[in-house]
Amino acid sequence: MNEQNFNRHYITIRSDGTITDTWSDGPRPEKDTTDAVCINEQGGYQFRFYPGGEENPSIYDMNGIPLYKWDGETVIRRTDEEIAAERAAILNSPERRAAEIKQQLTELDFKTVRALRAIEAGMPTDEDKYKLAEIEEQAVALRDELAKLELH
Repeated sequence: MNEQNFNRHYITIRSDGTITDTWSDGPRPEKDTTDAVCINEQGGYQFRFYPGGEENPSIYDMNGIPLYKWDGETVIRRTDEEIAAERAAILNSPERRAAEIKQQLTELDFKTVRALRAIEAGMPTDEDKYKLAEIEEQAVALRDELAKLELH
């Protein structure tokens, strides 16, 4: 008798059906399948969306946006409009803006070094004092914006 070994292929999905993870229990037998959907009970060792499909396909684009969704019966590719909408939401998210502000604050801190060194050495120019005041004004505005973002 010819006995064939099969592996199960799983996906996890968000509430909107977007696929967030894929795997086969061949290489990943320990992975928790509690909230997963088994899309193939007789698959090969490596994950595939469908028999003969690409082995371990990338499920995210280069920006980390999911490319596929589950319609309750089958895997389908998300439309360009769905992908663009998610990309726009991420790019305009408060978390992303907060990260940008923190980066800008770090850059402003670096810009203060030369002027502070001149002041510490007792050789400040009016330009040093003006530059520090300008940088601090920018930093205050950014900190205010950051505080508002973190309240929401």
